Amino acid sequence: MPASSDKYPTQKIPLFYRLLRAVVRVLLSMLSKLTVTGKDNLPSSGPCILVINHLHLLDPIVLMATLPFKVDVLIAEKYRKKFPIGPIVKLAGATFVRRGEVDRKALRKCLSILDSGGILGMSPEGTRSKTGVLQRAKSGVAYFVQKTGAPLLPIAIWGTEKVVSGWKSFRRQEVHICIGELFSLPSPEKKLRSKDLQVLADQIMLRIAELLPEEYRGAYAHQ
Repeated sequence: MPASSDKYPTQKIPLFYRLLRAVVRVLLSMLSKLTVTGKDNLPSSGPCILVINHLHLLDPIVLMATLPFKVDVLIAEKYRKKFPIGPIVKLAGATFVRRGEVDRKALRKCLSILDSGGILGMSPEGTRSKTGVLQRAKSGVAYFVQKTGAPLLPIAIWGTEKVVSGWKSFRRQEVHICIGELFSLPSPEKKLRSKDLQVLADQIMLRIAELLPEEYRGAYAHQ
């Protein structure tokens, strides 16, 4: 069962978010075998950036439903009008971001969330994995983290990519969420170049890779 929300007194959770979380939890219990480890690593307050791997469109919804506090997830703009994922995460307060450019509107919203002590969720890979394993991180995540100075919480999720096929064959698939330890990136002494940001982004991904079974580590399997 998820940890008690009494541990997070600063988190005000909207009614729709609580209803959505309750519905998804029921569906998850019926249609999958969910295991969550590392709950003791959850922060008692924000601000905090959750960094996760991304295997399936269900990932953000499973994450939002499983954790005991409100998570404001980042999701690609192209999913805004895709049913049912787009409307659901929009009503839950997700931030849509345009890929391949500096989306200043999304950036301002993210900064506002963190400034108010919120919890932000994002994938350093920048997109869903097409191969079912970790892809190389985008350097943008390091730029964003350095700009905000917020601590990071690595979370690995796997099994979601098998849930839909399991439903079709009436089999409950195992879904795992592994929560790592909170960490921070070093404060830069000078303006970082692109290659420096990529090194930091890779460090973030390695934290996630450590939490995943070896067969899911992909680009980070031998590091």
